[in-house]
Amino acid sequence: MSTAAQTVGTSGRGGASKRAALAAAAQLRQVSMVTWLAYVALAIFVQLNWGLFGVCSRYLQTTASRPIPTIQLTFMVNAVALPGLLLFVALPDAIAALWRSRAARRAAAEQPNPSPSSGGGDPAAKVADADGLVLPLAAADQQEQQRQRDLRAARRARLTSLAAAAGIGAVVATQALTLIYASRLTRAYLVQLVFMLTPLVTAIANKLLFRQNAPRALPIALFFAVAGSVMVIVGNWLSSNQAAAAGSARHTAVGLALATVSMFLLAAYLLLLQATQKLTTGRQVMWANVTVAVVVFGPLGAALEGADWAWVAALRPADWAVLFFAGFFINALNTIWTQSCSRVLGAAVVALFISCRLVSSLVGSIILLREIPGSPLTWAGFGVVIAAMSGFMVLQYLQGRRAEAAVADEAGAAAEQGSCEGSPPMTRAGERGAGGAAAAAGAAGSSGPEVRQEGQRTSAKGELPV
Repeated sequence: MSTAAQTVGTSGRGGASKRAALAAAAQLRQVSMVTWLAYVALAIFVQLNWGLFGVCSRYLQTTASRPIPTIQLTFMVNAVALPGLLLFVALPDAIAALWRSRAARRAAAEQPNPSPSSGGGDPAAKVADADGLVLPLAAADQQEQQRQRDLRAARRARLTSLAAAAGIGAVVATQALTLIYASRLTRAYLVQLVFMLTPLVTAIANKLLFRQNAPRALPIALFFAVAGSVMVIVGNWLSSNQAAAAGSARHTAVGLALATVSMFLLAAYLLLLQATQKLTTGRQVMWANVTVAVVVFGPLGAALEGADWAWVAALRPADWAVLFFAGFFINALNTIWTQSCSRVLGAAVVALFISCRLVSSLVGSIILLREIPGSPLTWAGFGVVIAAMSGFMVLQYLQGRRAEAAVADEAGAAAEQGSCEGSPPMTRAGERGAGGAAAAAGAAGSSGPEVRQEGQRTSAKGELPV
């Protein structure tokens, strides 16, 4: 067989092994049906919570006994989230690391000590290495130099990883600020309506930037989502009286513009997670999100909004409850619950319920803010958007399942053919099998823009941003 054919066969087997490793890494936990249904209920609850974040932000800026300035509110939401992350993330991680360290020490203590190797030469020219083996001095020097190079490379890799996490954290912090500002200027359910377009924008960006195949249902879903959004906005304008509309039209326009910017930043965040998945860990990104927000928005709020924090003493218990719910319950615990759901159900199943966000935003606006959509056109638009996005996510999920089945069939066929032929280098049939599997894997990767990016991080991160 020619060298080129052997190279193709080797690369094909390497690609198949990488896909098998990815599949093994993404393997979901096996649970009972009752447990699975419980996690489905938790996933729905998680999505409902994300939809309430804008409602809480608007309440604290417009309806609370002492409205909170926007930047100070962004700082407080992340500061309140810190105890939750320390209690439910940092503490379990520290305990797990301690147990691993003790287990490693016990395993090392149970290993028999290697006997020193014998040999001639000057005993003074020999030193003991870290494993207790006796090596010549020159070899020990080379080993030490290699160890120093490895340490420097590890430090550079860690600094690069932290820098990437800090950059992603800056994007998330800006996204949160624009979201909270948008919730101040316009109704929370209108802000959430804009965020419903995130999966569509991410799918388009995936196709343009990463050359991934766009879902077949993307154009239809995009058309109906935009049409439904226009219906909601027009209905909201028609239901407002003319005097109020004249005064609030500018606020609504600016709020929707900020919501659009925040939505694009969220899409950029998802794309950055995909692009930096080999540079950062999920824990690094999660801590960077909160740390950057606290470090940046504390001084920034004092500089732009003044050092007047009199609202802290003026807030009523109900206002503090809303702030605690937004910061601790949604910003911290909801992230942890998303991790758990994604590891049991898969990110694709969790994202199937994204339409629940708009539903909870509507209900929360009606109950907490007394903002009730009054036009039938608005309600019809909400129905169109929810139906379009639900159908889009379901089709993506089914397309991903079909692609996974195709990859499994191709891998099984290639393995069977290799076993029949005594595992020779990949032939033309094997090339076609690898190509088909790669194409199917590409289709699976593009089957969920928001699903895929979040799914890739859920093994290490699992964070579903607001």
